[in-house]
Parts: sequence; structure tokens; C-alpha cells
Amino acid sequence: MGSAGYRVVSADYFRALAIPLRGGRLFAPADGPGAPHAVLVSETAAKRFWPGESALGHRVRFPGMDSHPDVWLTVVGVVGDVRHDGLDRPPGPMMYVSYEQRPERLRNGGTLVLSATTPPEMLATAVRGVVRAADPEIPVAVSTMRVALDRSVAPRRFTTAVLAGFGALALLLAAIGIYGVLAYSVAQRRRELSVRMVLGGRPSDIRRMVVGDALRAVLPGLVVGAALSLLLARSLRAVVYGVGAVDPPSFVAVTLLLLAVALLATYLPARRATRVDPLLAIRSD
Repeated sequence: MGSAGYRVVSADYFRALAIPLRGGRLFAPADGPGAPHAVLVSETAAKRFWPGESALGHRVRFPGMDSHPDVWLTVVGVVGDVRHDGLDRPPGPMMYVSYEQRPERLRNGGTLVLSATTPPEMLATAVRGVVRAADPEIPVAVSTMRVALDRSVAPRRFTTAVLAGFGALALLLAAIGIYGVLAYSVAQRRRELSVRMVLGGRPSDIRRMVVGDALRAVLPGLVVGAALSLLLARSLRAVVYGVGAVDPPSFVAVTLLLLAVALLATYLPARRATRVDPLLAIRSD
């Protein structure tokens, strides 16, 4: 039939972690040691093992997973998927068994999940006190879900931060390069602009011409760069979660920024050149 994950939980496990019930029911007090063995399955498990039909009422067993290899369990409910292996991995099929019907699985330790509005520091102290009162020999490690989540995404977060840093540096270098090249090209045309003004050209028309020439040179590069970025963005899908690798606002913002740099790099030198007496500019050359 196939394999699936196996977890021994309590009836309140799903409420504490806000795992939704998709069909059937959760574990009830009646699902005790002497009752027929029940199991809850995840949505992925239900779709994979019983495609096109309801998983409720079907029976499964877990040879080699516990001390009940020949016992059949009846599916009594379907719950939402959980990404147990990481946010970047698709949820696999999962089976949940009541700890009251598998108490031997808790001999090697377990995890107590608490959902409360109490500050974590106060709650941790209370939990340690309760456990030590029951058995001082039991080691207790307390952590919040936020800490566990941050720990699981820390490697990807570091990778993303490094890529963002390189991206910001590349954007800065691109802006400096565009400004320097265009400003130098306009400065090289100072004699030409002066001649045009001597021949009757209006400063506003000359500035408009210079900016237009710059845009015709920059726009093709921006279009090609945006197209290549869209293609390369597919490689980022492995390091992002919950958002698309292609972020239209970011592409638009970067394009507008570089376009603004190009405009400034041409308009400001052209403005300075057209404010100088053209005869003096020609004589100085």
C-alpha cells in the first residue's frame, strides 16, 4: 500500500497546534486501551492511499512500527497536512495514533505541546516545576514554537540574506556604472551642444534631445536585464517559501531606479552645459 509517517499523540494535540479537522472526528475518551484501535490520517495520506474516495472507515496497520504489528486500525478522521520536515519540503503522508492505545511509545520520551497566552518565561518555569514534582529524574527542555521555527529556517534565512546583500551591491554598482558612463558621454558632447546653441537651438530642446538619446541607449539594456533576471529567478525557488521567486514590485522598483539614475546622469550634465555661454564653451575647447 505504501509508507507514511507515524506519530503517537493525544486528543488535544491537534487543537494545541491548530491542525484543522478535514473530515470525521478527532480522538475521543472512548478511544482507550480496550477500544478498537483508531487512527487519524493527513490529507496527503488520504489522497495518496484512497484516491477518489473517503478515507474514513478504511483500515491500516503498522508492521514493525510498534508492538502491535498485526492490529488493524480504523481511520476515524482526516486532518490537515503539517510540514514536519521543513517549510521548503512538501508535506508527506502522516498517520496519527492515540497515545492511550500506544503508551509504550512514550517510554523513550516525548514532546508536550502547550498553547497558552502566558509569557514563555513564566510558562517554562511552571512546566519544569510540574514535571519535577512528578519525577525529578526526567530531563526537561523548554522551547517556544517561534524558536523552533526560526531554527528550522535559519540556514535558508542566512542564504537569503547573503543573496540580498550581493543583489544590493550589484544594484549599487550598476547605478554607479550607468551614471558614470552617461555623465561622461554627455560631457564629451559639450562642444556639440554649444554649437547647437550657437546655431539657435533652445536649451530645453537640447536637454530633451540628450535625455532622449540616453533613454534609447539605456532602455534596451534594461529590457534585456529584466528578461535575464526573470529566467535566473527560477533558480531561487529552492531558497524561498511562501512567496514566488518572481516579485513584480521588486522588478519594477529596480527598473525605475536605474531609469532615474540614467535620467539624472544625462539631465544634470546637459543642464550645466546649456547654462554656460556657448561661445565661451567653444573658445575654451
